[in-house]
Amino acid sequence: MLFLEIIGAYYGSIIIWSLVTGFMNLLAAKILKSGRFASFRYLNIKILKRQGNLTIKKDKFCFIPQVNIIAAPDFFLDNRIHIMTLRVGSMSGFICYGMLCILVYHVAAGTEFFRMYMLGAIIVFSFGIFQLISVACFGMGNSPQAVLQRKNQQILALIMEGTHPAELEDWLSEEVELSGAALAEKYRYVQLQYFCALEKGDEERVSQLIHKMEKALPQNVPAFLGGVCGELIFYYSYLEKDRKKAERYKNQAPAMIENDMDLNGRRVYAYYLYGKEADADKIAEVIEEGLAVAHGFSMPGNIPMETKLLQHLRDLL
Repeated sequence: MLFLEIIGAYYGSIIIWSLVTGFMNLLAAKILKSGRFASFRYLNIKILKRQGNLTIKKDKFCFIPQVNIIAAPDFFLDNRIHIMTLRVGSMSGFICYGMLCILVYHVAAGTEFFRMYMLGAIIVFSFGIFQLISVACFGMGNSPQAVLQRKNQQILALIMEGTHPAELEDWLSEEVELSGAALAEKYRYVQLQYFCALEKGDEERVSQLIHKMEKALPQNVPAFLGGVCGELIFYYSYLEKDRKKAERYKNQAPAMIENDMDLNGRRVYAYYLYGKEADADKIAEVIEEGLAVAHGFSMPGNIPMETKLLQHLRDLL
């Protein structure tokens, strides 16, 4: 029971922290006129601004509390506004949560609930301090990795607003080596280059980028590279038709195949089945599953490319 109480204290505390911090980030950015927000996400409940209207939708369930705010591209151009917004959100989280701790102390001091609550508070404040240090040390300066991080954020913001990857070729002209520090950011940038080439139908460039990502892929693939494994499965199932490699990457990232019900996940799975010459009815079922959820895909700019690839496969059956 103690374990469950600790888990409950942690999640209860971090949910409060995340909500306060996330909404204050959003409010501060709007006050500072840092641009339109494309998406505010909390526990995968997304608040989207599309064509001037706010809409709320529920994505697939997320067990770990998270706040992800994706701003319009101009938000990332002024580093001072970026820093100030993040600090306002973090400090607001500290202040509001501290006030709540004081209230709980006055109401429930000496009780078992208070003991568990304060345990959660210690975890949350530790998380908050770590977050502040991370903000201060990474992504805020002019180092190559900080510049690349901001560039990725700008590109993702454009895609969140509906810009197609193929329209971002000028943003994606830099050549990045997949080694050294900030590997996650480098992979993200190269994967965005890959989406650009894929939408344009440039198979030579697609092949070059796939082999670049594959060559640098660690033996034990970390979670943040699961999407890269998915694209390797797609590539070797369809464009290069190498079943052994498709199976190898399928085994390294089974969740990308078995459980991912997003538009891109269904596209990868459908082409994987096509590459292994599975039953046409099964492939068609997976294609329809993908098309059915296309409107809710988290990267609106990629939707036309993803749906076109699924429709192309349906025509091949």
